This record gives sequence, structure tokens and C-alpha cells, in this order.
Amino acid sequence: MYKKNILRLLFFIFLSLAAFAEDVVHIIEKGDTLYAISKKYNTPIDIILKRNNLSDPSKIKIGQKLIIPVENSSKANTKTNLDGLTYVIQKGDTLYALAKKFGVKFSDILNLNGLNEKTPLKIGQILKIPTDKVQADKQDKTSITKTAPDKGSKAVKPSTSTKQADSKLLWPVPASKVAYLSGKITGVVIDSVKGQAVKAVSSGKVVSTGPHRGFGQVVFVQSKTKHIYVYGGMEKVIVKKGDTITVGQKLGELGVELLTGKARLYFMVYDKNKPIDPAKAPRGL
Repeated sequence: MYKKNILRLLFFIFLSLAAFAEDVVHIIEKGDTLYAISKKYNTPIDIILKRNNLSDPSKIKIGQKLIIPVENSSKANTKTNLDGLTYVIQKGDTLYALAKKFGVKFSDILNLNGLNEKTPLKIGQILKIPTDKVQADKQDKTSITKTAPDKGSKAVKPSTSTKQADSKLLWPVPASKVAYLSGKITGVVIDSVKGQAVKAVSSGKVVSTGPHRGFGQVVFVQSKTKHIYVYGGMEKVIVKKGDTITVGQKLGELGVELLTGKARLYFMVYDKNKPIDPAKAPRGL
């Protein structure tokens, strides 16, 4: 029962992290207008303006990166690059339906992805589409969705509030600034230095590691008090599931966000399946 509860909590956290990964990044090109971009991604102009802290729709520049909330846009689930077209699996998708949608053979999708007819699809899974048989839009090939180096994850910039935490507390990395996240996840983002060692603030056991869309490499540690500590934003992890962790032990190294170019650690803590203020979470136990 206890193990099942842990799995349930991890699943909830995974979904919460994935919720931030719905935004995509559009790079402004010559001729782009906010009207055209809003139509392309099926996202209202006012939402794009608000998401990017803009007030004047006319003041966009070539090469500028715009964050596009695209939760309701199926077009944003695809991206093209030099390696071809990829698609992010959504709820209700089937291989047969996708083959019909993109005008390709069902068998070609299976072969390209190393799948068989009985392979189950998972929401968020990245699927390759045979591009030699897809008439991809020319503009989509240049205005692509940028991806972070965590197996197809989308680059995002989770929102932060003006509220800040005490940077002098014991944090996983030396902090120049600690800001609270706003929106769907309760936690903090800690500005630090690329390559900085990410250290555990509490002893415990590693219950999960791996890449998560928009958060780079993430480590989950369960403490003796049953709290779950989530360390995200790493480019390198040196611990594995099942490892026993002590306070101050190195978990990995901090990476750099693709979108902002800043080294930031995302830190969240859960107690009894509920997120709590990381600044008030137990430390040194």
C-alpha cells in the first residue's frame, strides 16, 4: 500500500511537471505578425501578449523568441527539424488515426519508431513521422519548436511571482535569487551558476530520476519524514533510483535553460501528497 501511494504521488508530480511543458517557443521571422502567429497556434493575441509581458503587438523583432501557450492547438503538437517531423502523443491518439492524419502508411510509422501493432502509446510520448511522405509547411521548418536536451522535451519558461524566499537558507545550490513559482506548480526556482553541484538538503532515498519535459534531468528523493524532494534543472545526474542519500551529498550538476540561457534549479517539496513551501520544508534530517 505504501509503495502504491509513492507511485501515485510520483505520477501526480510528473503530470504537474508536464503541465508546464505545454508552451512552445516561436522564433520571429521576417513577415511575422502577432495576428498570423495567434492564428497559426490557435492562441488569442492577448494571451500571447500577457505570456510574454508585452503591451504593443507591433513591437516584435526578427529573431525574438515568443512563448506560445498552445494547450488547445493540435498544430503545436508537431515540429519539423533536420531529422524530420515528430509528434507529441495526446489523449485519444491511435497509430491508425495518426497514419491517416499525416497521410502515411501505418507500417511506416511502426518501422520508423521500432513499434509493433500491440505497442501501447503514452501521452507525451514523442513519435517520429516519415517525412519523405509528409508535405510539411515550409514556414514550420524554419519557425520550429525549440527542444531542450532531455529527449524531446519542449523549452518552456515557468512563470514566477514577485514573492521571493530567503536566499540564505540551505538550498540545493548557492542562490543569487530564489523566486516562487506561480501557476500549476508550488515550488521555487533558484538562480545559480552552470555546472554548480546540486546537493541534497535532506537525507533519504532516491525514488526516481530522469528527464522531464522542460525541466531537464530531475531527481526525486524521499526523506525519513516521508517528504518528497524534487530537484529539477540538471544537465547531469550522478545518483540512481534506490541510492541512499545524505545531507549535502551531490545529486548532479546544474544545467542552463535553453530559453533564458540562465542556470536555474527548480525545487519542490511534497508532504502527504500535497506541495508545501520549500522554504519551510525540513532540512538537515
